[in-house]
Amino acid sequence: MFWILDFIVNGNFTLGFAFIVYIWIVFMLRWLYSLRYKPFTEEYYEPVSVIVPVYKENLKLFDNCLKSIYNEKPAEIMVVINGHDEYEKEYEKIAKKYKATVYNLDKAAKRPAIVLGVKKAKNDILLLLDSDTVLKKGALKELLKAFKDPKVGGATTTQKIINADKTIVRKFAGWMEDIRFAISQKAQSSFGAVGCLPGRAIAFRKSIIEDSLDDFLNERFMGQLCTSGDDRFLTSVVLKKGYKTVLQSTAEVYTNCPDTFGGFLKQQLRWARSSRRETLMNFKWLWKKPFTFFSYISDIITPFFFFAVEINVIWQLVVYGGRFVNVGQFIFDTIFALFAMNLSIGLKQLHHLKINPDDIKFLPLYSLFMTLVMTPIGIIGFFTMADQSWMSRNVVWSDGTKESLVSPKVKVASD
Repeated sequence: MFWILDFIVNGNFTLGFAFIVYIWIVFMLRWLYSLRYKPFTEEYYEPVSVIVPVYKENLKLFDNCLKSIYNEKPAEIMVVINGHDEYEKEYEKIAKKYKATVYNLDKAAKRPAIVLGVKKAKNDILLLLDSDTVLKKGALKELLKAFKDPKVGGATTTQKIINADKTIVRKFAGWMEDIRFAISQKAQSSFGAVGCLPGRAIAFRKSIIEDSLDDFLNERFMGQLCTSGDDRFLTSVVLKKGYKTVLQSTAEVYTNCPDTFGGFLKQQLRWARSSRRETLMNFKWLWKKPFTFFSYISDIITPFFFFAVEINVIWQLVVYGGRFVNVGQFIFDTIFALFAMNLSIGLKQLHHLKINPDDIKFLPLYSLFMTLVMTPIGIIGFFTMADQSWMSRNVVWSDGTKESLVSPKVKVASD
């Protein structure tokens, strides 16, 4: 804020002032374009195959997941157990209860699990659903409305965190999702180009993605086989082929998140890595979707811009602090800066705070979290984007050869 005052009073165009102008331009563009968004409203029906990869999942949550799918009456439910664990037999029992076909892969790898499901699916509309995600009543019916438009190749739902008020970690995770789907996803969807249909719940046309499955299994970056970013890859396939990817906001799901701060950070770092990696790998065509391109490039630039501002502030204090800044002035500027930061970030959270007014008391902590935690994650994610470790779970991959990935050992569970 004092950078703004310095510019108004003294005409000084500082790096800090440039950063404030930049972040508000980015936010206002996203917000204005989000206002253009309209969900699909016309009824549409087409048989749907639901694919649920599962590995080391909470049994009660998995049961709730399949129950929510079953209640939506899809044409087909498939469960792909991607890797052996102690709950394998329990998964099969739960799946049988909801009349799901079960396939067992011998390795824990999500991409081969998705590919198997896609290949076995009997219908063109596919819903890929994480095993910790629960459909809200009517979600499938609402999601199908998007596919009445033949140009729509992929669609996603509004996603909320289960028990978002249980812990501070879950609260912040839910907060971030609220803003993401209310602004960023809606803005990109208004152009028919959501850059990443989040993998917790995505619907695709099988006819669009099935000829890209080999590339999907064997995607590499800097010589490393890509194990994360499956949702971003599939979304890119749809966009590159000229189809729309959209948000159907009236379809809602509830999904899980890590309970521990450490687990949450690992999840966010994994997502940051795959997002930046896929942005660079798709650079040559992504610019043809200008707003989506702008959104992802700004996601990369913003943390570095903020870091540059902070380095500049520290440098100014070191060089000039002893001569021009007394202790009282420093304390005042620090308090004023914290107030300005909360005001600036708080204005961008109005959608969430309108729905959750009691969260206003958490705003100072949330502002610090977004500034001091999520900003470094963006930078670390950029420099470690070649790291393919899953981190939030122990994943056993095959030897990396094309044959072992394309043709994993599969067992179909008997009824």
